[in-house]
Amino acid sequence: MWLLAGILLVVIIIGLYVWLRRIRVSHKWYEFVIAAVGTIIFVIGLQNYFATRAEHWSQGTQLTFLLAFGLPGLTLLLLAGLLICLRHSLHRGAK
Repeated sequence: MWLLAGILLVVIIIGLYVWLRRIRVSHKWYEFVIAAVGTIIFVIGLQNYFATRAEHWSQGTQLTFLLAFGLPGLTLLLLAGLLICLRHSLHRGAK
């Protein structure tokens, strides 16, 4: 299951990169690094959450994994997206 999820994730990332290049959105290398780190942290959080559910751990432990890994991962993904959007809107407004 995780192999298929990883393949799907790579296809989505490549599709997003190609789409951003096609519509000529300027981006920096560190924005993709931030997004990649956020994605990795988020996937680790999801994997830990589903593993604790499969092993029937307590509900508090499951939510701890989501809060400790999922929330920072989503925050980094949001930050990367906002950086790209802000750069695009500033570049567009300067014309």
